[in-house]
Amino acid sequence: MAAIPVGSIVVRSRSRANRYPLRYSAGRRPLAALLGVAVVLLASCGERDPVTNDRAQRLAEEWLVSTTGAQARLLKDHVVSVDEYRMALEAVRECVVDHGMRATPLQPNPDGIRLEFALSSDTANATEIGAVWDECWRSNAEAVESVFLAQQALPATERDDLDDDLVQCLDRAGVPDVPTGLSDAALFDRLVGSNAPNTAWTCRERYMILLGRVGATPPTQ
Repeated sequence: MAAIPVGSIVVRSRSRANRYPLRYSAGRRPLAALLGVAVVLLASCGERDPVTNDRAQRLAEEWLVSTTGAQARLLKDHVVSVDEYRMALEAVRECVVDHGMRATPLQPNPDGIRLEFALSSDTANATEIGAVWDECWRSNAEAVESVFLAQQALPATERDDLDDDLVQCLDRAGVPDVPTGLSDAALFDRLVGSNAPNTAWTCRERYMILLGRVGATPPTQ
């Protein structure tokens, strides 16, 4: 990721840390550590539509219980295509712009799976920017992204070496001695505790998606 301009905060997805396995992103990093740095928002992408799986289908069914509007229409067949996901993210961009923010075009993220765009404002502070993002994300893309990320998981037969690959990726990024088999929540805490660099977070985000350990469930009513 290119250097983040001063006056911004990095925000990954709208996942609540105390409820969802992929915290703050499609993995949002700890906000308190990032205050003072335009908001970079991430979403998934791909050149081909992902093949769905049982977990993604179940997530779609769960989200449809409480989801309305455009997201419900996109989830009605329990599958989210690349074009549908991009449509949801463009709706988020339109929403933040309608709230007076500036948003850059979507561009590839270093994890090789998602897209990102930057959100900034000349007048709003970090808390106000975060509130706008939360509202726009929940109403336009949260459910769609959850299902889309779950669809990106590799079949179980193709995951044998992924945990080792994740550990090696983290080691190269400067976070050594991470055990294999960690949940996303445990790895999140490990990276927070080690003040991990952006490259380590990119390792987490890519491999946890491929391992099928992400995909937020609907909030408990």
